[in-house]
Amino acid sequence: HVVEFLQFDLASELVLPQDVQLEAQMVEAAKRRLAAMAADIDVGGPVTQWVELGATKQEIVRIAATQGVDLIVIGSHGRHGIGRLLGSTANAVLHGAGCDVLAVRIRAPG
Repeated sequence: HVVEFLQFDLASELVLPQDVQLEAQMVEAAKRRLAAMAADIDVGGPVTQWVELGATKQEIVRIAATQGVDLIVIGSHGRHGIGRLLGSTANAVLHGAGCDVLAVRIRAPG
């Protein structure tokens, strides 16, 4: 999972340490949610999880390269039309990864 950097305006009166603290809290919350989801899935062995802070597209490709990943499975909303088949993140990962990428359609609940 990748927690995107918070966008803030340096010209405003926001204080940087508060933003850094909020990002750290977001990372910790993401780690807890990811661990809970992994606990619900029985894959017959240990599951390695990463929670990174940064730009989603770059972090997925970076972790895949540094970990020698063979396959990236990424969700896509499958919007209509060939040009909208993959979202911008899935498309960027597909074109940036050095391994195979499997895009899985995410269906809206309901």
